[in-house]
Formats: sequence, structure tokens, C-alpha cells
Amino acid sequence: MANGVDDGDGMRVPLYHRIYLQMREKILAGDVPEDGRVATESEIAESYGVSRITASRALNELAAAGLVVRARGKGTRVNPVGVARAEPIVSSVEQLVERIRRMGAETSVRLVRCDFVQAPPRVAADLRIPSGSPVQRAVRLREISGEVFSHLTTHVPADLGERISAEEMASGPLIGLLEGLGIEIDRAEQTISATLADVTVAPLLGVEPGNPLMRIVRVVYDSTGRPVEHLVALYRPDRFQYHFSLSRVHSPRTGGHWHVDDAPSDMTGS
Repeated sequence: MANGVDDGDGMRVPLYHRIYLQMREKILAGDVPEDGRVATESEIAESYGVSRITASRALNELAAAGLVVRARGKGTRVNPVGVARAEPIVSSVEQLVERIRRMGAETSVRLVRCDFVQAPPRVAADLRIPSGSPVQRAVRLREISGEVFSHLTTHVPADLGERISAEEMASGPLIGLLEGLGIEIDRAEQTISATLADVTVAPLLGVEPGNPLMRIVRVVYDSTGRPVEHLVALYRPDRFQYHFSLSRVHSPRTGGHWHVDDAPSDMTGS
């Protein structure tokens, strides 16, 4: 078996890290024996067709993440405390910002960059301004219980950004800051997709380059219909999940369709 896997972006992810990710998912899903015993190096090597050295590195990475405890002569077992800390945040689509705001002291923002730049073509189109127009750009990391779970890049029109300081950007959600300027937030359009962590984002999120990320693009509008914020949010899928409920609506004409319920789910920390 090759030493790494190309994720299609020219970046190779080591096999031991791939094994770590798969085993991590099984542990968090509860797919382990009742006694918490994790597969041995020999069992992992045979199951994945790798060397014992590769298997050992995968187990060491699980231990470093606090998900397992390795003891000579006693094998490797799941660490319940580490698993509890690693549980992903779960949020509804409709109430993401409100849920994050409500978490208060549990959630913090770390400002990486705040400056004024020329609006990239996609951002300019979504904000309905000429390409190259000045916009305020902010790059922030959101953390919960000391663990980074999202990388946020926001752009707002310059006339609004000039009224928001870097210190304020590090204090809380941008929507709250916009509302503090007297802007009435009316609606938002949001797209959820997947992407790969590049060499810039990966170290900030604490992942390997090429690891999968959840990507959310959101455009926020005020009550006049003006776009006031463009957001690109990158989430670690092992620390953040979207959850929503569906109800089956029956129709004589179409036979039925799924409807997204309005009731938001609870948000829990990792």
C-alpha cells in the first residue's frame, strides 16, 4: 500500500493519519466493544494492510488526541473523558448564529487578521458592488473549550467596515456588531459544501493539509435587501455538525415530499 493518499489537490495525507481519522470516527460513534478495547497494532496492520509502524503511529495520534490510553501490557482502551471533549458541536441550519451567541462564555473568537482589501470578484458579485471595491476583510477562529472548530472569513462593504474596529471584531459575532450599528438584519442565503484544508488554513484549524472540511458560504441581507456581509466559514467536521429534523408531507399530486422543521436543535460543546 502506498505511503499516502492524494486528495486531488496535490497534497498527500499520510496513511497513519487516514487510519487515525477512520478509527476516531468509530470511537466517537461508539463502535467499540463494551470493554473499550481498541484494536492492537497487529490487528490494525492486518486490517488495513500496513506495517506495524504505521499502525503504531495511528494509535499514538489517537492517544495524543486524548481519545485512547495506551498502557504497556494492558493494550489500548478508549478514554471516556477524551471522547466527551471531542464530541462535535451540533447546530440547526436556521439558528446557527443565535446558538453561537447564546453559548456566551463557552465560545470565544480569536482575530487573525482585520484589514481593508479590494473585493474579489465572487465577493463583489454577492455584495452587489463593483469588483475591486474596498471591503473590510476579517479572518477569525472560533473556539469552544479551548478547541478551534471554525475558520471564518468575512467581507463587509467599506462604509460599514469603517465603523467596526479590529477590537470589536474580536469580541463576538459580526451580525451582532452590524445590529449594533442600527442595521436590521432580515435574511440570509447559505450554501453548504465540502472542501479540503489548504496549507494556510490547516495549521490554524489543527488539521493536516488535504483533510476534508465543511464549507459554508453565507450572504446576509438587511431589511432593505442590501447585502451587508459575505461569510466563508470552514468547519472541522469532527467538531461541528449540522442537524435538522424533516417531516414527511404527503401530497396527492406528488406523492409527498420532505419539509425541514423550524424547531432548532440544541448546540453542545466539544
